[in-house]
Parts: sequence; structure tokens; C-alpha cells
Amino acid sequence: MKQIRYMITSLVALLMWSCSAEDVSVNTQPSGVVDNGDGTLTLTVSLDVPGMEIASSRVMGDTPGYADLKLYLLEFNLNGHEPLSNFLTNVYQAENETPAENEVQFSVKLKKTEDPKVLHLIAVPRDVDLSIENQYGSEGSLIPELTTANGQDAYWQRVEFPKGYGTQGTDGTWTPGTDLNKLTGVPMIRNFARISIQNNAQDFTLTGFAVVNVPQTGTVAPWNSNDMRFPAYLDGNNGQKNYNEMDYSGQQVNVASLDRTVSFVEAGSSKYIYERPYSSVYPTQVLIRGTYAGEETYYKIDLGRTDTDGIFEHYNLLRNFHYQIKINEVTAAGYTDAQSALNGVVYNNISFDVLTAKMLNISNGKDMLWVNFTTKVITRADDCTFLFAYRYKSDITSSEGGTLQNELKTIGLEAGDVIASVNELQTPPEGQPADWKYYEITTHTPTAERKMQSFVVTNPETGLARTINLVLRVPWEIVRDRVFAGNYNLPDEFPDQIQGGGDYENKVSDAEKKPLTIFFVLPDDLPEAIFPLTFELEADRQNIENNPVGTLVVASGPSLFPNITGERIKYLKTITWTDYNTETTTENYTGVVVPDQRDPSGATKIRRVRCRFRTITSLANLGVTTSTTTRVRIHNPYFRCQSDYSVADNPNADTQVTFVRTKGQTLEKAPDNAVKTQ
Repeated sequence: MKQIRYMITSLVALLMWSCSAEDVSVNTQPSGVVDNGDGTLTLTVSLDVPGMEIASSRVMGDTPGYADLKLYLLEFNLNGHEPLSNFLTNVYQAENETPAENEVQFSVKLKKTEDPKVLHLIAVPRDVDLSIENQYGSEGSLIPELTTANGQDAYWQRVEFPKGYGTQGTDGTWTPGTDLNKLTGVPMIRNFARISIQNNAQDFTLTGFAVVNVPQTGTVAPWNSNDMRFPAYLDGNNGQKNYNEMDYSGQQVNVASLDRTVSFVEAGSSKYIYERPYSSVYPTQVLIRGTYAGEETYYKIDLGRTDTDGIFEHYNLLRNFHYQIKINEVTAAGYTDAQSALNGVVYNNISFDVLTAKMLNISNGKDMLWVNFTTKVITRADDCTFLFAYRYKSDITSSEGGTLQNELKTIGLEAGDVIASVNELQTPPEGQPADWKYYEITTHTPTAERKMQSFVVTNPETGLARTINLVLRVPWEIVRDRVFAGNYNLPDEFPDQIQGGGDYENKVSDAEKKPLTIFFVLPDDLPEAIFPLTFELEADRQNIENNPVGTLVVASGPSLFPNITGERIKYLKTITWTDYNTETTTENYTGVVVPDQRDPSGATKIRRVRCRFRTITSLANLGVTTSTTTRVRIHNPYFRCQSDYSVADNPNADTQVTFVRTKGQTLEKAPDNAVKTQ
């Protein structure tokens, strides 16, 4: 095996943007609150923007629109600390802009209230209008939907007023509340991250870098969809937490909205991108351009760091953080052009490259580590106890075939969210090879709440390691399933708008070689660890076959139906993690993300899987004089049914769809787009 060597030594450091140089803060003077006598009060608000003159170093787009900010205040009832329970009451826009050196002052008029309120302060460039379409939305539904695009930035913060803005005396006088002091010096969170490179290598000259797979849209505010909260960016002193303290991985953007072009900036510049959690589907990566040994060369690196145990960790690209890549040493040339670097392996993260993440063995050319699995999904109580094993050999190229070293370091192999107990076995289990190290793992019982736990087995001296992912959950359910006569092939052809019937739903032609299409929809919250997903489809009558314009694989095996014995023909549909996150287009037919046709705006997306078949024989040749009903079961061990028979009676049953063929039912107008393939 070719030896893999680190050719760039890099360190990625996180630097918070300091208030003195980069932050935007909001200052108010509560002592200047004016009672207007009409049920409103006026506050003087100022946006402190130090360093405003260096616009080109901060703006995300081509024009420095941020230098002329305007301020919105979105007010919600405060019914506790559940954002989904707090509903919009008012939208205020600041008035009377007064520019000053490094700040802009505003006059804001608020309605007086003693009721608990929460304000979301949102500052955007003056040429950007904040559009609030849902006038009755909650914090948890409205704020996370606010976005900017194409390099426009936004600044946000949330402030609670449990006692409103003050009190109304019996004599009619209004007393401003002390909570208004919370608006003094509010640290605003910007919705983009900064990436820069510092070159410390002696024999390498950095000439530029590019960031690839960059989101084109970003949310105005951070939002944690796991606990339905706005993440805490600040510590007790209103200072920003460091990266290690953040209990937040960022907001996921649709893969289809990524800019995948390669555009270099000069050395010494910075790139600004919207927030994006790490994803192995088109990960955000950096291409470095420079000269080494007198030749121009390119390298691809991952945004991440190596911890004290030698384990590489990818960064989530969180808003308001500065990711600085430090190149400490370059020992060999990289790729000759940018495209080759983009398609090639990363230079700072060889052992944990996305393409090798699920391999059961990994080597640096001298040593090798084997594991018996990298992902284990536990969906049923009788699968909760299993073996994990590894084997490690050094000097594998020697004539002896290497030396066994099975005392590696494990990190996280302990009781946790998924693991209930771990038993390190001193002798191999019966029937198992003697040159492996074994652990007996017992998990908690699966519940409807998905839980994940990872652990690492590593040799810190060589850096060889495998990350093992455990997923615990009762089986998922297929969201919707339907069958239609016809060869539905275009991206927008998922006739889900037909409710309770239709000319072609659950019907198939009575003739032979006539197309039919089975659709089913996957949940939106499936973890990467369970992919690729392969679904088996089997018809009880064995009267359908693979449609040549489709991509189903023919297989055989025991029946999915009870009381049927012998080998049966089945058809396999495989969905990769990339498919699961990619939109179906006329150029890309393997993606499964399509607009939900029940939403006329097209904004709602679903993950629709399409399986195309055709009939084998006609009803006439079968001697059928009336009609037949065919059942098709869809099986995957991680899923259970949500279909027309009882889950309670058979909790491990497969999803089942049916279709009817009736004598004389030609259905000649059913779609038959057989030209394109998927």
C-alpha cells in the first residue's frame, strides 16, 4: 500500500472577533426614555460599529452595504422560555438616523406595556428590507425563517423583559423599568464566519486561497433545531463564548444552495461565509495556492483541528467566529492545478478523509488498523448486545507480516446516551479469531427519541484511528407511499396533490410491459450513519419487473410475505447520503429532494424516492376476467410500516402498497416519460 505522508502541517485556530475591532453593539440610554403620552415611549438607540471605514475587509458581498445599517425590533409576548409559545405582537423599525463617527443613532418608538416581552434586535444593510410574512408566528417559527442571501449580512440579538418596559402609576405617570438597561451595550451576533490563512512555512509562498462549497443563504439568527432554542452565544459577562463552550452545531443549509465554484482571493485577504455545520456531503473546504520549490502548487485542506489524543475533528462553521488556518510547514508539492486539488485527497486530514470514513481498515503504509464495523444502528430491543472488535499491526511490510499491538487507546467507549455498559473481554468469544481485541457492548432500549454516541479507537503515536458511530432509535417510518400507473420520470412528477383517488393512483394497465411507479417519502431527520440505505421491494404476485429506464437492481431471497416459501425475486433501491441531501433536477436524477406539491409556493421540500417497474404479462394471458390486486412490500431493517395494516399487530412489518389491474383498463394517457433515466 502506498505510504501516505502529511505534506502540509496546519493548525486551525479560532479567534473571536473582538468588540474593539469588529463587533457591532447596541447602546441605549434608559435615562433618556420619553413618555409620549399616547401609549408609546421613545428611546435613543445607537449602533456602535468600530472600524466602519475598513468596509472592504468586512463586507461579504461586493458592496459594503453594512456601513449604512437600519434597525428592526421584533416584539413577542414572553410566555416562558419556550420560543414556540411566544407570539409576535409588534414589529418596530428605528427612525431618525443620525450618523456619527463609528456609530449610528436611532430613535425607536415602542408601545408601553407591563406585560412580559422579548425583543429580537435585527440590524441589516439599508438596502435590505426585512420581510415578515407570518404576522402571527411564534419566535421559534418566525425568527429561524428570516434569511439573507448573496453576501448580505445581518446582526442579531435577543433580549427578555419579564416585567415589560416599565410600570403605569395610578396617577397616570409612567416609570421606565430597570430592565431597559439590558439594552445598553448589547453585543450583536453577525450571521457570517470569517476564514483567513497565516503562512509560517519557510519554503512556501502563499499566493491565495479559495473556499469551496459555500452557502448562498444564511439565517439572520442562530437556532438549535434539536432543543428548539436560540443557542446561548454569550457567557455570564455578556462576552462571547469560545468554540469549545458552544452547545450548538449551526444551521444546516440545503446542499442545492451551495456555491461550488472555485474563486481565489489574494494572500492576506479573508473570506466571509454564512454559517454551515460540518457535512460530509460536499464539505466546505479550503484550496491553498502557492509556490514550492519554484513551482506553483495547490493543496486541499479540511477545516478542523487535531485534539490532544491525535484525533482529527471537523469544525462546524459557526457565525461570529474567525477560523484562522496556520500553515507551519510544507514538505512536498501538492497538485498542479486547482481542479485536481479539489478532486484529490486532503493534505491535513488523510486518515479521516470523507471517502475513507467508513472503511473497516486504514493504514499509513506501515501500520494498519482493522475494526469489525464503523456504524451500528440499534432499532430493536433484541439487538442491544453485540461485539465490537479491533486489530492493530505495526510494520506490516515486514517479512513476518507485522507485529500485533492490540492495546490501543479508546476514547468515549463508556456508558452514555446510547451505551449502557461495556465489558472488555479477556479472552476471545467462542468461534472468534484470537488475534482481535473484543468488547461486549450493551445499549439502552431504543425509544422514539433518536440518540447517537461515538467513540474512537486510536494509536496516538501514529494517528491511525477509527471513529465508531452508534445510533439508537425505534425503527423509522416511511412518511407517505403511493403507486401510480405510468412512468413518472421528470423531477416535478410526484402526483401527491391527488388526494383519495385519481385517474392513475393505485391502478395499473391490464396489458404487458406497461409502466408503473412506486413512490415513498423518507423522514427529514435521518442520520448520516445509517446510509447508504437499500430498500427491498417484492410483489406478492411476482407480476412486475424492473423497468429498463430505472435503476433498480434485481435480487432474490426469502419472501417478505408470511406463509410464502422458497426464493423470491426482489428489487433493490439504494439511496446514498448524497442522494438524500441533493435535489432532483433534469441533470441530476439520483437526488431525492423535490418540492412538496401540496405547498403551492414550492418552498417546502420532501425526500421522495421513486421506483419504476413494468408489468410482466397481461391479464388476458393470465386468464383473468375481472381484476387482480397486487401487494408490494418495501423493506429495510431500520424502518417499519405506516400503511394500511396494523403496526400494533405487527410492529416489525414492512411498508406495503397495493395496486389494482382491471380487465379492459388500458390507462393509455398515464405518463410515459421513458426517455430520461434515473
